[in-house]
Amino acid sequence: MPVTVGWDIGGVATKAARLVYRQNRIRSLRMADASFEIWKGKARLPSVLRKLFSKLGSADAMAVTMTAELSDVFPTRTDGVRYVVRCVQRAFPDLPKYGLDNRGDFVDLGRPLADPAALAATNWLAAAKLLAAFRPTCLLVDIGSTTTDIIPILKGRVVATGRSDTDRLLAGELVYSGVLRTPVSAITSALPLRRKLCPVATEYFAISGDVYRILGYLKPRDYSCPTPDGQGTSRKAARRRLARMVCADVESLSEKEVMRMARYVYEKQRAQVMDAMSRVARRHGRRAGPIITTGLGSFLARDAARVLRWPVENIAKVIGKMATRHTPPIGAAYLLAEWLEKRKR
Repeated sequence: MPVTVGWDIGGVATKAARLVYRQNRIRSLRMADASFEIWKGKARLPSVLRKLFSKLGSADAMAVTMTAELSDVFPTRTDGVRYVVRCVQRAFPDLPKYGLDNRGDFVDLGRPLADPAALAATNWLAAAKLLAAFRPTCLLVDIGSTTTDIIPILKGRVVATGRSDTDRLLAGELVYSGVLRTPVSAITSALPLRRKLCPVATEYFAISGDVYRILGYLKPRDYSCPTPDGQGTSRKAARRRLARMVCADVESLSEKEVMRMARYVYEKQRAQVMDAMSRVARRHGRRAGPIITTGLGSFLARDAARVLRWPVENIAKVIGKMATRHTPPIGAAYLLAEWLEKRKR
């Protein structure tokens, strides 16, 4: 039974999954994650990786996906990929390590990288290829803290148009909008106030996490990034930040007015997601198979599917409860275990 660990090494959070695999099935899963903003101290990445691994237990091999390479702490994505790979090698010198590339193949990280850019931003592919093994035809909608992935799967194949982040943005398969870290001014240019639409201040006063704390979709523990004002994550603190978006405060706005603004942001972000879902679906003629939701923002994807009147289910029903917040590292671990088993035959 191969025991593998999958990694999703991001710019603001790193996630890991330990998977025991036998006969094309996941026998057990263990997860760990940590908030880590790589631009604030990239030298700490090896210690972050080791700390997370210590919570999981031993493994036979590791599979790496990443998005941290896009952080502006690196001059280029290639520099970022090389740095992350060096950190993984430094943290785990004695374990076999493989990177998932944008073709869905594994690259031995113990050898010189022929094409570092091919390892950039492949966490979405790990998630999609995992789901394809369980739901041959569906549309995966993964809404996280920062971005939304919309990935078509037909007859067990990932049929995404784009492979790089840039191509996926152009295709509508990547929407740079999430339910925690997205500035409110990136979701809407105006908010409802006094029966009018008031233009917002294009300042970093409030983020989507504030909106979803106000509306009750996120719990305090879900607000895992720093707040814009450095204050708390309570609903009251979130209302204070959202009020600033119209250059006001909680003394000049009622709780009802701020709640209405939060609901408006929710509807605007839902429209963004629905737009992209419809665009991707039209391209592939998708009507068969359900929408499969995953990620911190599963609630938003579920509501978008409901408004579109498409069948929807959470990935937890397909793969298991723990998959909702850790789909990419589970996918990386599963694909590596499957690959290692095939190599033995």
